[in-house]
Amino acid sequence: MNILGAVVLLAFPVIALAFYALLPGRRAMLAVVVGGVLFLPMGGFDLPGLPPYNKATAIALGMLLGMALFDAQRMRAFRPRWWDIPMVVWCAVPFFSSITNNLGPYDGASGVLRQVLYWGVPYFVGRVYFADLGALRELAVAIIVGGIVYVPLCLLEIWRSPQLHRLIYGFYQHSFLQHMRYGGYRPMVFMQHGLAVGWWMAAATLAAYSAWRLRWQKEVAGLPMGGLFGVLFVTVLLCKAVSAIGLLLLGMVVLELSRRAMRVWLFVLLATIVPAYIGARTTSGLPTEKIGRLAGRFVDEQRVESFTSRLVQEDVLVGDVLQRPVFGLSYNVRFTTETGERRLRGWDSMWLISLYMFGFVGLVSLCLSIMLPALAYVWRSRSFQWDGTLVPAGTVLSLILLLWMIDNLANAMLNPVWVLAAGGLATVQTLCSLPRLSPATCTLRKPAGTLHRGAWRA
Repeated sequence: MNILGAVVLLAFPVIALAFYALLPGRRAMLAVVVGGVLFLPMGGFDLPGLPPYNKATAIALGMLLGMALFDAQRMRAFRPRWWDIPMVVWCAVPFFSSITNNLGPYDGASGVLRQVLYWGVPYFVGRVYFADLGALRELAVAIIVGGIVYVPLCLLEIWRSPQLHRLIYGFYQHSFLQHMRYGGYRPMVFMQHGLAVGWWMAAATLAAYSAWRLRWQKEVAGLPMGGLFGVLFVTVLLCKAVSAIGLLLLGMVVLELSRRAMRVWLFVLLATIVPAYIGARTTSGLPTEKIGRLAGRFVDEQRVESFTSRLVQEDVLVGDVLQRPVFGLSYNVRFTTETGERRLRGWDSMWLISLYMFGFVGLVSLCLSIMLPALAYVWRSRSFQWDGTLVPAGTVLSLILLLWMIDNLANAMLNPVWVLAAGGLATVQTLCSLPRLSPATCTLRKPAGTLHRGAWRA
């Protein structure tokens, strides 16, 4: 990483203060987290005994510093609730994993600090700043805007190859060979991998499709939402991330069928994919050979070979972790043998990383932290009209989270924007399940009976 990259990364928490000084609190928070995800370098600095200082750490510190200096009253007003338990467990589990693996309390505390910065802080920000329907719409629009901003950068790298990160920050963030696909290039821009860019663009496209079809946002910066959706959709196809394209199409089908039927059972069915796959892979209920043959019907031979190799590594790593299934083999997992180095090649999927490091306690808490708020939101809002209301903005965020967790069955592309959305949905779905709500903000009005359809309208 060159000097510019180091300066930008180190100075970002201070730069974030400028956003808080110039913008209202919620929009400043969106500028910090979305801007950081899109443009900060992927490098970092190793700190002895502490989590590495990198993009995720800089974003978390920027959010915390801004809240502490400009919005301390909002921080003090926060009250934990029972639905925060999965995230608390997910942040605390590294400590118990380290203790049970005889690595000591200091090692465990370092792991907890990393979990808090990577996961706890974005979730907390979502709980505090995105606790109403209007705020969820702002978040969904920010994702669309982030996708639009990335369109010319993606097209440039599709044309000239992934070079922006190298030209600006001095290094490739990942293997260049992995981004030569189907006779062209897959863009990386300023994210950790082309797959992360593909999923970001897919999520922005899905949000734009929802805004266009369900009419909760007609335009952005004077540009019609239908046209923006078309531009984003073409860009996703050109990004050549097959998994992201498949998840985008799946999300569009689920959203369209759910809208027409005014039912959310497809969301529930979608949510069963993650636990079903994990259960099958950890109990040998889904053999590698069968999955490989099934994949061969849809993708080319090279992709099948890569996918099958990954599944073989999954088998090896799952066999290891089943020796310590409760808290796993610790956050600071160390591979010192030749066999261990070979096993490290399968270290690609978030569910497997979570299971290996933190056992089933960690894996279940992670899944509940992200999927439970999404499911609860769509379940609570199932009886309300979608078109022309604020409800669909939260609905598409819920759908994005469910699809992201499916993507994490094969990849591990952490993005604080999705964790922040989970925190917001966790708050909104609970508040909206109790009394009657005000029209646009979903804040408590008075302890009434049940919600009526008009209560959700903008």
